[in-house]
Amino acid sequence: MKIYNKKGFIFGVIFLLLATIDVVMFFVNSNKSSIVILIISTLFGMYQIIRSLNKTSSVDDKNSEFEDERQHFIYKNAGNTTFIITFCLCNLLAIILTLI
Repeated sequence: MKIYNKKGFIFGVIFLLLATIDVVMFFVNSNKSSIVILIISTLFGMYQIIRSLNKTSSVDDKNSEFEDERQHFIYKNAGNTTFIITFCLCNLLAIILTLI
């Protein structure tokens, strides 16, 4: 199997790891609220991994990013920093909610 979208594959693996942590926390605390987080993180992780392994989905994702030149210009100028900040905040929030 070839990975066509490495970033999506990494997101999927991270969300599946969060689901695994949530399963462990469920057996330790037996909270019913963690089942919702478990279902969401599992489904999203599997969805991202499947899309990253599918060639047509990966090509569609890459083509939809730069539909016109203006979007391409904005992406180049904005850089990757806002994505990194948002990703870190979302992961931190997911970890905090998992531990709660």
